[in-house]
Amino acid sequence: MFLTRKNKKGVTLVELMITVTLILLGLIPLLKMFISAVTGTQMTGSATVADNIAKQMLAEISQKKWDEKCTVKGEYISLTSASDPLGTDAGEDANDKTTFDDIDDYKGWEEIPPRDLSNKPIPGYEGYQLKVDVIYVTDPTTGVTSSTSKTDFKQVTVTVSWQKTGAANRYSVERSKIFYNGIKY
Repeated sequence: MFLTRKNKKGVTLVELMITVTLILLGLIPLLKMFISAVTGTQMTGSATVADNIAKQMLAEISQKKWDEKCTVKGEYISLTSASDPLGTDAGEDANDKTTFDDIDDYKGWEEIPPRDLSNKPIPGYEGYQLKVDVIYVTDPTTGVTSSTSKTDFKQVTVTVSWQKTGAANRYSVERSKIFYNGIKY
């Protein structure tokens, strides 16, 4: 004779497995949301670092004279006496920014990874790449456009890019500043 109970107070194994399965199915979307949030936070952090690197480079460039022919920072020179073409001048090493003394020396400058003022790589920034471009632009009050001839305005654009670990795409942050002939920055 088998004993049977009419009032069960326990949980069967099948009921327990169904409950665990339902809980796990509910956790999967939460786990995906968590991973997505962590990835988004990492991207925001990387973009903030890249933006700060770009700002630091623009601040570094702001400390230079407007042109090679300026004797001091903030001196106005006539466009006919301004250096041409943009880029490093005689006596400056295109691979050593410590030799740069004016804004357009940075034209085409690249740093992989970003470097400090003494041109030494900054530890912890190995995944970032910095590029600088310098062009003449027309009067910014009428709309900035590049110019093939000398003007009183140089636009410096700093692009900092990075690649997320395991990702195929590169991401970048870009900052620009216009420097006026004869203005101290």
